[in-house]
Amino acid sequence: MKLAVLGGSFNPVHKGHLFLAKQAADEYGYERVLFIPAREPPHKTLALGASDADRLAMLKNALNEYGDKRFVIDDCELKRSGPSYTIDTVYDLEARYKGVLDGKIGLIIGSDLAADFGKWKEPDLLAEKTDIVLGRRPPACGSTADSCSVGEPYNAGETFPRPHLKLHNEFYAVSSAAIRRIISEKKDWKSLVPESVYNYIVERKLYGFE
Repeated sequence: MKLAVLGGSFNPVHKGHLFLAKQAADEYGYERVLFIPAREPPHKTLALGASDADRLAMLKNALNEYGDKRFVIDDCELKRSGPSYTIDTVYDLEARYKGVLDGKIGLIIGSDLAADFGKWKEPDLLAEKTDIVLGRRPPACGSTADSCSVGEPYNAGETFPRPHLKLHNEFYAVSSAAIRRIISEKKDWKSLVPESVYNYIVERKLYGFE
């Protein structure tokens, strides 16, 4: 099995996550893409506004709505105490999928994370044990839905110093942080997330929604 992982806070999950995973699966033939929500991201403080259960529920709703059978949730980091280090997750997956893996695990990351990859736990070992799949992502986007849909991609991947596969994904400039800000500012954000995620946030009044 060709396996890839897409980790993150998914706070909330948005269409950019889904498009990135689909392009990686299509372009490099991954038969399964694991969406792995982080319990405690080591390089940032998890924003308030949604519980672990909320983030997991939104992710389940999004994948059910999207309907790609290659996409599967793995909650191993939510179950593991302490910071959610990617290298620990890779060791875990290698053990659980031993005997069925076809090649290295694909590690899907956005180019917005490339500059700080060297600060990750054991980055050289992580780059050796996985095939890094570097997708086009923006460093940030503004405070309106329109500003999260246009613009030039962040090209940190052009100088990424470790071996990697370049993902030729359509540029979709959106971030969870921008969505939370747009919600709090009472601006339009419905187009940025799957409908089921939108309904979940509205019903539970997450991220300051009123």
